[in-house]
Amino acid sequence: MKTVLLCALLFFSPRATAQSALAPNAPVDKPVGSSSEQQHKELLKAIGPYVEQAKKTWPAAKENYLRGLPPRQVFFVTTELVDARGKREIVFVEVQKIEKGMVTGLIANEISTVSGFKAGQAHRVPENNILDWTISKPDGSEEGNLVGKFLESYRPTPPVIPDPDKAQLTFLENRGRELAARVRIEAAARAFLEGQGFKTKGISSPVIVSDGTRWLIFFEKDLGSPYVVMKALECRMGDLGDMKGLEGVPLPKAAEGMAEAQLTFKRQLKDLAREMYEIPVDDGNSDFSLYLFPRQMDPNEITIGRDMKMSYISSQTKPWVVTTFHQAVHKVRPKDLQKALPAGATEPGFVHNHALSDYPTETDVVLAMLFPSVQWHTLGKQWHFLIGPDGTIRQVPMPQSDLARPPK
Repeated sequence: MKTVLLCALLFFSPRATAQSALAPNAPVDKPVGSSSEQQHKELLKAIGPYVEQAKKTWPAAKENYLRGLPPRQVFFVTTELVDARGKREIVFVEVQKIEKGMVTGLIANEISTVSGFKAGQAHRVPENNILDWTISKPDGSEEGNLVGKFLESYRPTPPVIPDPDKAQLTFLENRGRELAARVRIEAAARAFLEGQGFKTKGISSPVIVSDGTRWLIFFEKDLGSPYVVMKALECRMGDLGDMKGLEGVPLPKAAEGMAEAQLTFKRQLKDLAREMYEIPVDDGNSDFSLYLFPRQMDPNEITIGRDMKMSYISSQTKPWVVTTFHQAVHKVRPKDLQKALPAGATEPGFVHNHALSDYPTETDVVLAMLFPSVQWHTLGKQWHFLIGPDGTIRQVPMPQSDLARPPK
């Protein structure tokens, strides 16, 4: 039989869809495909000399067909289909008629890429658009198929995978570290209030702002408006154990916009606000991002998912830009992580896949820092990263076997 060339990753044989019966011992198709426009161009260039030879021998093959082929011989031409979206697919057409420079026949392949076409559909091909021709004989042999025979040994050049953007990785490291620091500040503030006899279980995240050499922590009175400070605390940067209560310290004017936005989303989250961190971070130029991600309620369990970033960009007509990091919620016990290792790894680790991004997220960095005993892996389509307990993101080789996925 013939070698099928498609501009896709899924391939089908004309053996199953040709209208005429083919020899049962006809050569089995060996699909070759391209997954990108660049690979498609490369492939067309590679088959160019064979297409040229096929075109030179086409007049004689056409003449044989017009004179009448022996019984049970089937004549095919190879051509490229293009749909309205610009998608391309190379298929076989079983010839039924040739006249006035036009080949009429039936598409002899299942279609996987282009739309508006299907196997068995009538199709007309200008002779100038023929890439190859094949005569399949009842004894299983064939004539022509120059392109197909070449493709039996053709291997496309693997696509060039660019290096990760170092600036993006640096941003993720720094932002993740900042978020992790605020989580730790909040934990220290709650521990201080608990020590003072104040119950904090039902209180959502405070607003945390820097003031020179210290952190200021403001817990709101309720989820109402305007923002009313219930408790204000301070601690020196680098010394979370030096926590102190403040009296009569108002929320800084510079933080009012962030606090109001945080409060708005707390009201929308309602009871869920007490299970999520809501951390606003100043992005400069009076704009900010509000991160929402699960609070780690159990030290023996990691909660992953339902985390997002709400970016406020004042220069846009619709200033809020929402980025969802992980939608599904997973709960993983660190002691079970040995079951989720990339190929060749020996240390306990957690691997999860990113379908929409090749990069880790800021919240991945946070969790890697909050659970330093866990090796935190993220796997995209192109890159595999390992996040260290200090928030450093390091590219590591892609695994050679399937990775275990988080439990669902």
